[in-house]
Amino acid sequence: MSLIGFHRFLIYSGITFCLAFSGYEFVQYSRSSSLGDLLLGIVFLTLGILLAYYLSRLADFLAGKGR
Repeated sequence: MSLIGFHRFLIYSGITFCLAFSGYEFVQYSRSSSLGDLLLGIVFLTLGILLAYYLSRLADFLAGKGR
């Protein structure tokens, strides 16, 4: 496996974790109405979306066009 392939695998793993954890936190928020749960859900959802954007533009970032 190439270094880029491994990097993509790590990004996929990060996306999966962020989206799953945000879903968990939203469920916890619906049960407890805790502001902390809501904030964590929003933060990890945002991180998952940003990682997905990064993955979709990875070739541009590697070519130096991501600026």
